[in-house]
Amino acid sequence: MSPENSKSITIIETICDDGTPPLPPVLLCPGEQFMEIWVSDNILEAEVIAVSQTGYTNEKIALAWLDHFIKHVEAGPDKHWHILVLDGHITHHKADFVGKCYSIHIVPFGLPSHLIHVLQPLDVGVFHPWKHDHNKAIHNAQHLLDMEYRISSFFRDLSSICEQSFQVHTIQTVFQGSATFPVAFKEPLNKMRYYNARRNPKCISTTSALSSSESCPSMRGNSAEEEVSIEEGDELELLVLPSTDFECQ
Repeated sequence: MSPENSKSITIIETICDDGTPPLPPVLLCPGEQFMEIWVSDNILEAEVIAVSQTGYTNEKIALAWLDHFIKHVEAGPDKHWHILVLDGHITHHKADFVGKCYSIHIVPFGLPSHLIHVLQPLDVGVFHPWKHDHNKAIHNAQHLLDMEYRISSFFRDLSSICEQSFQVHTIQTVFQGSATFPVAFKEPLNKMRYYNARRNPKCISTTSALSSSESCPSMRGNSAEEEVSIEEGDELELLVLPSTDFECQ
């Protein structure tokens, strides 16, 4: 990809804990207007393409994404409740966003700051294979002499990238691995202790055994160091160990 054609695209992905196919993504392109020449025949009509001057989401786009989510999960005031796990982006805490969620039986559950890599299923085990498949697509394009991988090239490959990355077993495994569903506390605490020990070696008072990456085949390409096993009776310290429900939140 040549520097003059290099652009970054923000993708908002949504997955469900039962492993059903993910919602069509929302794609944010940098700039002031959308160029029709970017669109490939592989882009589904259900996908939403928006333009942002910064290339990142904002309040308007967040509400547009929420409408997109409502449509595809068929949420409504007369429907059953949904729990929506979100990262800590400021747009997810705005009154308009939160109010609209509750009005249509959606509970927005914001994850704590600086713990997305531990608790957010997409960050825990989906984006890694997604990036791997994206790199494969770039390499394949270069082998076909498509040396300038443009936005149109990305849109062309997007469907196949998502199809390869969002496998049912991958989605279900990452929800379990992040302790989002079924809800648990041991795995996140183990990971927090592990990451804390890496940053502060003096905080660890015993040796923890690293598990093999083969025990979690869906998280392909991940280092074995991403999983840690804490034995019964080990004394591991966090910088701040929560002792109440409020502190855990």
